[in-house]
Amino acid sequence: MNIRPVQRTDMSRLVKLMIAFARYDGSEGGINIDSEKLEEVLFSDKPELCSIVAEENGTVVAFLNYFYNYSSFELKKCIWIEDVFVEDTSRRKGLGEALFNYVKQEAKASDCARVEWLVRRNNQLGIDFYNKIGAEVDDGTIYVKWKL
Repeated sequence: MNIRPVQRTDMSRLVKLMIAFARYDGSEGGINIDSEKLEEVLFSDKPELCSIVAEENGTVVAFLNYFYNYSSFELKKCIWIEDVFVEDTSRRKGLGEALFNYVKQEAKASDCARVEWLVRRNNQLGIDFYNKIGAEVDDGTIYVKWKL
């Protein structure tokens, strides 16, 4: 297994994995990406999105997308994990934990206050995994979305 930042040569594979994640998550209707736009967002002078991938036997089989935001209470940057996905055939091999640990180390190196993300209430496997890696699942928070 190899965890690394995404490269331009990964774009078509990353798009395929992101579409697979949208199907898995039930949000396929909301996905609107292509390799060219994704490459622009990831590799501009001031990237709006960061992405890491996990390779298994030379093939990208997982990804984690994140970006930096800011805590006004702690006056520090934070990392927000937007999406994470591991292909079915590559699950339960430590790839997910390795992706999260990579981002955790990135957050520490960038002097961030925390790393945050969302999980659906019905995703018990995800909740169990996040508890296993030592994350705090806050079931008192309600996610609010204002679609434009």
